[in-house]
Amino acid sequence: MTTLKKKTAKKKRIKNSLTSCKDAYQYLQKVLKKKILVSKKLYKQCQIIDKEFKSGNIEVNLEMYNKYLKIGFLFFIEIFDWQKFALCVCLCTFYKGTTRARWNKVLIVVGRGNGKDGIIAWWSCCLTSTYHHIKHYDVDIIANNMSQALRPIQDIKYMASEKDKESFYEKIGDSIVSYATDSFINARSSDAKMQDGLRSGAVVFNEVHGYENYSKLNVMITGLGKIEDPRQMYFTTNGEVRGGVLDDMLDTASDVLDGIVDDKRFLYLIYELDNKQEAMKEKNWVKANPSLPYRENLLSQITDEYDLWRKNPDNMPAFLQKRMNLPEMPTDQEVVPWELILKTNQDYDYRKLDGKSCVLGIDLSKTTDWTAINLLFYDEELDKFVSINHAFICGNNRDLAGIKAPYKDWCQKGFGTIVDCKDLDPRIPIGYAFNLAEEHDYNIEHVVIDDFKKIVLAGVLEEYGYTKEGGNLTLARPLVIAPIVPVIERMFINERLIWGDNPMLRWATNNTKLVPWKPNSTGNADMGNQLYGKINRRFRKTDPFMAFVHSMIKFDLLEEQSYSYNDVYRGF
Repeated sequence: MTTLKKKTAKKKRIKNSLTSCKDAYQYLQKVLKKKILVSKKLYKQCQIIDKEFKSGNIEVNLEMYNKYLKIGFLFFIEIFDWQKFALCVCLCTFYKGTTRARWNKVLIVVGRGNGKDGIIAWWSCCLTSTYHHIKHYDVDIIANNMSQALRPIQDIKYMASEKDKESFYEKIGDSIVSYATDSFINARSSDAKMQDGLRSGAVVFNEVHGYENYSKLNVMITGLGKIEDPRQMYFTTNGEVRGGVLDDMLDTASDVLDGIVDDKRFLYLIYELDNKQEAMKEKNWVKANPSLPYRENLLSQITDEYDLWRKNPDNMPAFLQKRMNLPEMPTDQEVVPWELILKTNQDYDYRKLDGKSCVLGIDLSKTTDWTAINLLFYDEELDKFVSINHAFICGNNRDLAGIKAPYKDWCQKGFGTIVDCKDLDPRIPIGYAFNLAEEHDYNIEHVVIDDFKKIVLAGVLEEYGYTKEGGNLTLARPLVIAPIVPVIERMFINERLIWGDNPMLRWATNNTKLVPWKPNSTGNADMGNQLYGKINRRFRKTDPFMAFVHSMIKFDLLEEQSYSYNDVYRGF
């Protein structure tokens, strides 16, 4: 009897594992055994998928998978191995014994020409079919413009008319109605003003690379959760927008796949080259174009574009960006070399600052994240600028688990404070600065804050008598930061900055990069204007350094007490 139970249990485990779906299992094994070329990100994601199935906590709904395949063959003559794998893990894998999707959010990055719009059309029909078993399950396809959003709609319309399926799917305006489940597949442009009140079952974002921020996306996903089995799906090639939503999602993907962050519900299927050198060999192109082995026309077109790119790369940026998902991004330019940052660690008797004037710089990213203050002084005897810098860390911030720096030790040494809160009260860092000033008789002549955080900070500062109207509060905008960037660089070079042994401030400075001032702003990137940016958006904080930058905007108020303003640039 015991032996029989063991055999039965073993048979059940095999039935519920990925091996039940031979298409997906074989593809996964090819990736893990490196029989096919894939990106490093995809390889790491497949390792995670394999581990999850081996845990026995998830299973494939094989009946659903086979029925969804039948829908796929209404669109395609052939369905490729990578498409079958994606279908299985994205739409047909659930927590064991439930209808709860294991991965209800997915980012699929694939090169142009690999059938992205066709997959969106196919999966939209799957989710609105009777095989999904959910009535009134609307799928909203969102794109930057209606032309992009309508492409999958046109594919469904063509499929329905060719396969004589008019009785099940019909195009009405910019939508497809599925009469079998009373569900709609809608094409929508990303006009956030018109999308409040959606009751989506699934939201599909097409060409995510075009979004500069999350404002429009967030409006679309607020309607999720009203219908069973809510899903978010992001399909895209790479593109020209840098520092936008896609770059942020790819940064997060790297952190998740490297085990720095635990995001259990997001799946990353990223087909891309790992570096520019790989583009020189045709065999590597499949890493970004998994359909390439099956499409001779696609190979021919990419080969032609490659030849043009090799002759004149400047005229063919789309080859790397769109075909290989490897945009040519400028190398991150450090603020200054690390050895110059280390030279700020100079011995100093801070008692000399008692009774002196200073400028207070404050940087606040989010009240749930990090905040920092910097008191900037001028020592006329040494002809140097001295900083007292302190960071405030929201103890419940989700990013803390991913920060490798020893920030807790730094806080114990007095360079920061971890505040046990869900939302950091701005009175805490501001109060700290003014209490310090009162204790040491510092005269805070001026305060500089981030323009975008003025709503949070201005009211508190007004209580201390600092207002823009009063002339002692400045808002840090790109227009005032850009001119100070070369001044700060020169001060590093000439060793005119004293920070003491503050590892947190040095770390934050090393986390910062110089970025061009975009041509669509007031400045002109072609003239060399620069601003400061984050090297990593989540885990390498810049707030202590940016508080220093803000205080430097008014450094002339301190030095002009002993020298004329023009003397600021002596020796530069």
